[in-house]
Amino acid sequence: VKALINNAGNNVVKPLDELSTATWREIMSVDLDSVFYMCRAFIPLLLKADRPSILNVASTFAIIGQAKMPVYCAAKGGVVSLTRQLAVDYGPRGLRVNSLCPGPTLSPRVRGYFERGLVDRKPVEDLVLLRRLAECHEIANVAAFLASDAASYVHGTAVVVDGGQT
Repeated sequence: VKALINNAGNNVVKPLDELSTATWREIMSVDLDSVFYMCRAFIPLLLKADRPSILNVASTFAIIGQAKMPVYCAAKGGVVSLTRQLAVDYGPRGLRVNSLCPGPTLSPRVRGYFERGLVDRKPVEDLVLLRRLAECHEIANVAAFLASDAASYVHGTAVVVDGGQT
């Protein structure tokens, strides 16, 4: 095992006072707990590899807020904080750990939101200085770089790939 990429996410759009504890735990379980479990399972294997790395996918909403998304923002912020802590603990042992914070991306899930009329595309694009959403490959290219030896001195950081959203 050379690299681990954690990329899981779920969301609910509700203000905090309308969130049930069960919903909070469900989103935290997918978005943050899964990163903990995968890192805990794979770190012993990664420490045996030459120049290993972990990449945890968070979101721009880890560093900026988004209306009615407190659990998602908190969970993804936790991913960034956990990443920094793992970098502190395991960097001296040769394991690089970084997080990736994508902005609005035209994933199949997001495309479905637009197609079903659940979200209006224009306001989302208007939040981005490039006035468009990322294509999945644009995020994947950065993820591949961060997980590779080409990023051998990138460690403990949150790389934002957002077309100028933040």
